[in-house]
Amino acid sequence: MNRFFIACAVLGVAVLVIRTIMGVRDTGSASQPAGGHSGEPVIGEGFQLLTLRSVAAGIGFFGIGGFAATTAGASTTITLLTGCTVGIGALVGTALLTRQVLRLDSDDDLHLEDSVGMAATVHREVPPDWSGPGKVRFAMQERTLELEAVTPMGKALATGDSVMVVSVVDPETVEVIPVSVINEVFRKTAEPSEDR
Repeated sequence: MNRFFIACAVLGVAVLVIRTIMGVRDTGSASQPAGGHSGEPVIGEGFQLLTLRSVAAGIGFFGIGGFAATTAGASTTITLLTGCTVGIGALVGTALLTRQVLRLDSDDDLHLEDSVGMAATVHREVPPDWSGPGKVRFAMQERTLELEAVTPMGKALATGDSVMVVSVVDPETVEVIPVSVINEVFRKTAEPSEDR
């Protein structure tokens, strides 16, 4: 029985070490398209218990737990129960840790809707009245983004103009208006009204 437990421990640990050395990310999704990540966060697909990493950990710790129980002189039933308990604990623990790491990874994803209200600089002239896209640049989450931009303004926004993102049109386009227009609106609202 000791040889069986040792073989399980060696197999599980070997797979974990090889996966770590290769740096292959195990997302646990069998429905991903060939060639890589689907682009959607894996977290949204639910808790994935049976991944290669978690199964390898389960087998490895089953072997370690069973070997430890055998070495301690436990009966065959207690040895198997100990191995299964430790193995299942390692399988679930590894799956939970993998899920947390993937959640941390997804926190770095850009959410373009968070750009609304950010200052930007026109990089390529933005034509007036939504007549076509220009380009703007701005910093977001410690990255510099360059996106297409449109404006509802009656005149074009020149290269170098300071603008503010007011909405997201699509994943590659934002709507912008000049900062000078926003400042003018604030100035007028701050002035005392003559009607008072």
